[in-house]
Amino acid sequence: TMGSDTKSLSSSKLDDIVQEQNWKYYESCQEDYGCCRRFWEEFLVHPYTVMEVTGQVVDVQKSFDFTPVWCAWIVKGLCWGLAITACVFDLLLYTGVYAFYMAYLQSWFLLGSILYLTLSLLITISCGFPRQPILGEERTNWNVCFTWAFYPVVVIMGLANLLQYWFFTSDEDGFIRDIDYFAILINAALPLLLIIEGQFINRIPIRFSHLPWSQLALIVYIGWSLIHYLAEIGNPDLDPDHQVDVILTKSNGISNINVAFADPMKDYKKLPIYSWLDWSREERGNTALYCGIILGAVIPIFFVVLYLISWPCRRYCRLEGSGSKSGDDSGDGGDGGGDDGMPDEVDLILFPGPMGMRFSKTTPPEITQINDDSPYKEDTDTNPVPIVEGMVVDTFTVGDETHYELNSKELVKLIKGSKDSDETRIMRCISPAMPLSVPPPPPDGDGEEEGEIEAVRVNLPSGSLGLELHGTPPEIKGIRDGSPIGDQVEVGMVADTLELENGDIFYQMSTEEFTGLLRDNMESEDRVVRFIDPNKLELTPDPGDALTPEAIELELPAGSLGMVFSKGTPPKITRMKDDSVMHGSGVEVGMLVDTLELLLPEDDEEEDGQESKYYELSGSEFTKLLKEHRDDEGRKVRFVWSEDDLTKPPEEEEEEEEE
Repeated sequence: TMGSDTKSLSSSKLDDIVQEQNWKYYESCQEDYGCCRRFWEEFLVHPYTVMEVTGQVVDVQKSFDFTPVWCAWIVKGLCWGLAITACVFDLLLYTGVYAFYMAYLQSWFLLGSILYLTLSLLITISCGFPRQPILGEERTNWNVCFTWAFYPVVVIMGLANLLQYWFFTSDEDGFIRDIDYFAILINAALPLLLIIEGQFINRIPIRFSHLPWSQLALIVYIGWSLIHYLAEIGNPDLDPDHQVDVILTKSNGISNINVAFADPMKDYKKLPIYSWLDWSREERGNTALYCGIILGAVIPIFFVVLYLISWPCRRYCRLEGSGSKSGDDSGDGGDGGGDDGMPDEVDLILFPGPMGMRFSKTTPPEITQINDDSPYKEDTDTNPVPIVEGMVVDTFTVGDETHYELNSKELVKLIKGSKDSDETRIMRCISPAMPLSVPPPPPDGDGEEEGEIEAVRVNLPSGSLGLELHGTPPEIKGIRDGSPIGDQVEVGMVADTLELENGDIFYQMSTEEFTGLLRDNMESEDRVVRFIDPNKLELTPDPGDALTPEAIELELPAGSLGMVFSKGTPPKITRMKDDSVMHGSGVEVGMLVDTLELLLPEDDEEEDGQESKYYELSGSEFTKLLKEHRDDEGRKVRFVWSEDDLTKPPEEEEEEEEE
């Protein structure tokens, strides 16, 4: 992977390093693929996906645009202008019937060239520029895909027109092929210009899956020539009425490249567009042979040449993480940043206090937000490489214990449960392109027999599982034939945890609870169950039960708390604002206010310094007292989770003792 020092390199030097890395990677892939296998897999892959069969990712912007932008505008504008010029002069010099102009392959090629060069120029001058697909996507903007699709079709059509113009058109049929500037421009220079524009100005990747589309364009033209014959449209450019015009044109020193001299003895209603596309009974066999050779041999040969030109010209994104088979490291290893500035991996040492982050409800948890006041927003001496939004949490280590395959709830509980720990806490964050760490295998000599499974996480498909479950926890008593997960679990294993698509996780379930949850979410494909061998592993404790204290008593700081309470009795915390000073104190939304202690000032009726304790407060009474004493020191509040844990007033306790 590229090191974090790549930002100091020039863009051209960085591009050279990236391409060298990808070329070495490709050479290493050849040992596994071989040319024939790669060609075949390229033939099967979607033609316009950015993912190569070797795992490399096409750099869309470098393939369809280049910098500086002003230079791209000028170069592509000149190419577009040259194609327009060729088409305009071809129309001006055309002495045939204009309604018949589009019957010729050359006209199809000219129109296709202008359309492709227009699309290519629009990509450069558009505000959005080519968009690199994010992780999980395979295609870029629709206009880029359309340009990508059109390019090989136009180039192959241009090469086919070059072939038919210089080699297939017969002098005996009277076709005029004077070698002048415009004949060379249209029938030789323009196809070459398209190859240069697409492969050396742009860097458009050519794949074998593009070949059928290029052949299809020629098949459509051949089909048009057959319709032309069956409909007896004929070739009006060879009508004797136009002979005088042709002769006058010749006398002015200008040659028409498509029109033949008229022969008054021929029936012009049955004449073909080209002599090699004659579908009359006498020439039908030869025409079919010509078309077969062109489609089955000539076009594939042209395509292979274009493919070989494209091969070294392709531009790829930087290889991520351990994805490089070649093992080529060009920098500082795992701390390297991608084109988007995201490091491959960061071992984040956690400080006491709030983290200032938010995580998605996924497995693994993704960092969706980093607050501006977060201590991990910028690099520090302890954490020299800052994390960025979009990274995922791989592992969480407290002291010598490392936790793997965490979901968001487990991660948050671990962070809160270890906030007062004296041991070092390390949260390993990685790029989504990096592989997740796997738990280490159990030590040898623990008596485990080969083939036995201690624990397994199973992604459940939609529908029935084909398991017979009984007891608490749900134990597998039988596996029916055809069970979709029968090859992943064994009889005797028990369901430890169940994670649903919305991120909810359930622990220590009964069979009735477990099967009910499965039925309610039967159509979901994002259900994950952890099965364990109960003889070797214990059930996972509910993190809420293990890490949530029944009551918290703490001294409130002076000023506003940034919390919202219900108006009922007892007051419940319904919201904690983002800037609340109580974040990280252990207090959470949903807790109840049990008691409030205030240190009375001198001018109160009570004695100086005496504490006054309040019980069974309503929400309005509690907030009123807080506002009246908001600047006082020594305010103490006891929070509980359940009404069963509320403290009774001293009067009620004395009455119970007397009874």
